[in-house]
Amino acid sequence: MKERIFVEEGIKRMQIEEYLANLFERAGYSHCEIQRTPLGLRIAVYAARPGLVIGRRGRNIDKIVEDLKKRFALDNVNLDVREVEVPELDAQVMAREIARALERGINYKRVVNVIMRRIMEHAAGCMIKVSGKLSGELARTEKFFAGYLKHAGEYAETLVRAGKATALLKPGVIGIEVKILPELPTAAQAQRSACGRGERKSRQTSRNQKNHCENTHLPQPEPEVKGNRNMQEMRFTKGTLCLRSD
Repeated sequence: MKERIFVEEGIKRMQIEEYLANLFERAGYSHCEIQRTPLGLRIAVYAARPGLVIGRRGRNIDKIVEDLKKRFALDNVNLDVREVEVPELDAQVMAREIARALERGINYKRVVNVIMRRIMEHAAGCMIKVSGKLSGELARTEKFFAGYLKHAGEYAETLVRAGKATALLKPGVIGIEVKILPELPTAAQAQRSACGRGERKSRQTSRNQKNHCENTHLPQPEPEVKGNRNMQEMRFTKGTLCLRSD
């Protein structure tokens, strides 16, 4: 019986998430946090442009709260809207921006390059995957990488942020997946700094070896051994013995 209650609660949370995502799509919707309190249900909505969610003088908030109560049979709903501080570090916001740009008819490579440059101004690494009928009749998948990114292990589960979105085009549905690593882990930073020191040391060593080789191969004056005119004159030129008779 308890398991059934938990399943119903999870389904209701998913339905609320989908409803808010469709409602605030233009506002740069990221995600929502649903929490039950002694005073009722508290819903925190994160969006890149919270002004579009709130509306003029908070009119949209009252309408959304009433609609939530009717749709999902909720009581004492408290809706809180919060701004995403850095949208370039939110994978879901970036994925939805790519989807909206594709629906406007912009080339996918141009969109991905622009979004990737914006992300790399704030993040340590990112990956953008676009799947579907990009150009032509056959569907394919293209991946774009930049910076440092972990795909497996503890860092991939705890630090990497992932987001997905879909774009509805005439040829079909285009799927977008975005992964962002906001900052380098401490172990990766130490490894990168050690590699940097090793590269500088190797460069200095190779430079010293090059200078030593240049100094040892400087052109030397040609020694000459002269005798009488009737005798042969020996001359050494660059290590080669030449005999010349007068």
